[in-house]
Amino acid sequence: MQKSAHYWRIHRRVCRRVFFDLPFSVRDTIAADSNHESHDYKWFEKKVAEDTERLYLDETYYDNSEFSFRNPR
Repeated sequence: MQKSAHYWRIHRRVCRRVFFDLPFSVRDTIAADSNHESHDYKWFEKKVAEDTERLYLDETYYDNSEFSFRNPR
């Protein structure tokens, strides 16, 4: 299933928030993992996907209001 531009907007915000909240050593591991095989990278990917989906579906999230970027349902 193809995701909307609104989903990817939330994903970008969540990704930046989670990544910059991590210690430098974990950030380095994630950034250097070009094959996406490390435990840290898999955790990061799962965390970002879960948080993004939760916010995307949350009607009370500020970016999901009818006057935001999101197209009306």
